Amino acid sequence: MIKIGLSNIETHGYHGVFKEEQEKGNLFYTDVDVWFDSTQSVKTDKLEDTFDYQIIYDVVKAEMAKPSKLLEHLAGRIVHALAKTDKRIKKVQVKIAKSNPPIDGKAEKSIVELKESVN
Repeated sequence: MIKIGLSNIETHGYHGVFKEEQEKGNLFYTDVDVWFDSTQSVKTDKLEDTFDYQIIYDVVKAEMAKPSKLLEHLAGRIVHALAKTDKRIKKVQVKIAKSNPPIDGKAEKSIVELKESVN
């Protein structure tokens, strides 16, 4: 198996439980790793035999455009959307960081990370 991923995919989204988060939005940074059967790509050197990381970007962008209250829910949607794109995928890990989380204190980011075996 091989792991392919993208890190720090920057998007603006409307995710959170508070009204201000849902109206104003926030910056999010997403890391995604996909593990898949690499038998063919190691031998052939052809794009169609690997997992194109443009798909990762496209899925993250599409799912980030749909508001969620919980980052856990958003991460789960990304995992399942990626799993549907290619049956060779065996595991997906998603890490989402929200800038300036609304807490009674100072923190640069809040983070949710989800790893699931799929297919």
